[in-house]
Parts: sequence; C-alpha cells; structure tokens
Amino acid sequence: MSERVLRLLDEIWSAQKGQFDEAADRMMRMGPLIAEIRAIHETGASPGDEKTLLNAGDLEVDEAFRLFRSVPWGILPRLRGNPHSSLIGLLSHWWLNRAADSWVLDGPPQITGTVNGEPNVKRAADLILGSGSLPSVVVEVEGTNHLKKLDTLGMYLRSTESDFSPIDFGVLVSYAYPPERPVVPIEDIAPAVSDLTSTLKGKWVFVLELSKEPVTVKAPLMQRNEYYQYQFTDVRIIMSHDGSMMEETITPFPVSSAPNI
Repeated sequence: MSERVLRLLDEIWSAQKGQFDEAADRMMRMGPLIAEIRAIHETGASPGDEKTLLNAGDLEVDEAFRLFRSVPWGILPRLRGNPHSSLIGLLSHWWLNRAADSWVLDGPPQITGTVNGEPNVKRAADLILGSGSLPSVVVEVEGTNHLKKLDTLGMYLRSTESDFSPIDFGVLVSYAYPPERPVVPIEDIAPAVSDLTSTLKGKWVFVLELSKEPVTVKAPLMQRNEYYQYQFTDVRIIMSHDGSMMEETITPFPVSSAPNI
C-alpha cells in the first residue's frame, strides 16, 4: 500500500475519531438526564426533587391516592411465584426515587407492645421509610396472615418511643396466594383497619390489595407448579383515616395483553 494511501486512511480515521469522541462526550452528558427522565416516568417524581417529609395533618385524600398510584405497578404481571421479596424491593425502589432525601430501612428494629391483651409481644416490620432524619411510614408485605401484620403496624403507630413516634403512616401490602388462598380476605381486613385508625388520632393506614387470576403458561419451568400459573391483575388501594374508609382500584396490566410466559 502506497504512502499516500496510508496517509489518506490516517486522515479519514482522525476525522472520524473526532466525531466518535464528540458523540461519546454528548452521551456522557446525557446520562444523568436519561436517568432522571426514566425515574419521572416510573415513579412520577425526579430523584432531584426537593420534597419534605409526608405530613399526616395536611395530607388530602386525592394526594394520598396519587402517591400510591405512582408506584410502578405495571411490572406486577411479570412477577411469578412468591412475590414477597420482589414487592419489598418494588416499594423500596419507588420510595427512594420519589424524593432526594428519601431512605429505606430494611429489617427495622423490633418493637414490643400489647396485642389483643397479650403484653410483651415482639414484632418486626418489613420496612420503615423515611425522609431527612425522620421515619414516616412503616410497611408490612403479606400473603397469608394479614391481620397479624396489621397488628404489627398498629404497634409501631401507637409507639411513644422517640425512634418510632414520628411514624404517621402504616402500609399493609396484602397479596393473593393462590391456589390455597386465591383472594385477599378484605372483608376481614377492612373493618380491622377502620377500628385501628379510629384509635390512632390523625394517623393513616393503607391496604394495597393485590389480586391474581389463573393464566395459561408456556414456559416448562412455570408448568412445574400450579402456584406459578397465576398472574397479578389489579391493585385496590384502601385508605383509612380516623376510622373512615376510602378506596380506589388500579388495573396496571390487562391479562389479555400480559407477557406470554
């Protein structure tokens, strides 16, 4: 190959390399913007938003429903089997993305109290969510013993310990556990929630009821156990404050258009 051809090839490469470097630099600068757009799309809030701690005294009903509508529920139909850990991760991801100063305590400290007349009962919630220096939300995720977990929320919400007393919100994520427990026993949970908040002045309790329906599966792995052949279909938000009850249903992903697993 002649020296002139080599020189021309070198000039072409130098020109192209400059364009590649410039494009790479632009992509580096766009990275944080893309991440923020994705967070806004998934959660309705930007990680850079400056938001204060949830204020139970000023919270409006519409605002409360809007808060839990912002959870990225649309991924639920792709969760199969026992979703307990995945749901904890989903709520943690959602909370951390809603505000710049949000934090999650996974496996929080035990609390001791009286439950149904029995003293010195020890319980531990799944999560405590907070902002800044204060905790604000205690979370339990459950597919079987829903009322027991509701009692645990009540223990944290009643606590006078300085570490727990700022908590004004309790969240019970109750999911169906078919085929043994095909529906969430909401007819038992709802009155218990109303009774609980009627004794907790100014505090809020939310039940996020996650329903499932049977589906036909193609993957051999999914066919090994009947338990894998159920899919989340909708979320019902049940909210209670000072004994009053309100609810709203979200259908995150129609069964007919769900992923064909």
